[in-house]
Amino acid sequence: VDTPFENFKTGAFLNSGECDLAAAGMTITEERKKNVDFSDPYFNATQAVLVDRDSGLGSLADVKAKNVKLGAQAQTTGEDHVKGEGFDPVSFESSDAVLNGLRTGQVKAVVIDYPVVQGWLKDKANADAFEVAEQIDTGEQYGFTVKKGNT
Repeated sequence: VDTPFENFKTGAFLNSGECDLAAAGMTITEERKKNVDFSDPYFNATQAVLVDRDSGLGSLADVKAKNVKLGAQAQTTGEDHVKGEGFDPVSFESSDAVLNGLRTGQVKAVVIDYPVVQGWLKDKANADAFEVAEQIDTGEQYGFTVKKGNT
């Protein structure tokens, strides 16, 4: 069952019985544990700062120092991280919308899970246009989710 990311976080389709197990690049957090139970972690995730190759930006600190617009996917740990660093990011509904925001110049940099960025950069046009300025180790881990109480 293909479902919007929000359903992963809330556990809506798990709790309704539409499926028994959800697999996505979802970080295990205490907030999310209120709605779903997680498997043991299966992946250590980092965040990536993705920029246009010609931007002159080499880190999240550069983004802050140069006061450029930063984007992130709404309701993700990437967005939470940059808000915690004092940014007011432009929020995009999906990971593809984040990349489109960078591509069209709505933002000059984005913060999003590094594995997502790796997928984007497999496309030659994206790899020619964008680069990872920095990886940020936030200590995040991905897990599969199940309905609360499903052992």
